[in-house]
Amino acid sequence: MAEHANSFDFILNTVAAPHSLDAFLVLLKREGTMTLVGAPSRRIHRRRCSI
Repeated sequence: MAEHANSFDFILNTVAAPHSLDAFLVLLKREGTMTLVGAPSRRIHRRRCSI
């Protein structure tokens, strides 16, 4: 996925299971948007530096 880094304006994330968002965040362009519509059963943890 490295070849697609900083190439998306928008990501629609529909995964309702716990998963890492970091792999998706690097794909977004600056000022890009990721919308989460899944409802995981527990809180999603992420590192502050990933955004």
